[in-house]
Amino acid sequence: MMISGERIDEYAHLPSEDDGSGHERFDKTSTNWPTHGKIEFINYSLRHQFNTECALKNIDLYIKP
Repeated sequence: MMISGERIDEYAHLPSEDDGSGHERFDKTSTNWPTHGKIEFINYSLRHQFNTECALKNIDLYIKP
């Protein structure tokens, strides 16, 4: 039986597949792409389904670069 760490290692070493779009894959990001940044959720709420109570309500989250 394969444990999860071995499975992750196996998947990490698989070759990339063609996405079928016909477009070339680029490994370089655009020159104007931000080199650093942050993520902010302010007064964020989340529910799992439309007519249910919020699982998260009025959450503030700051992730620094």
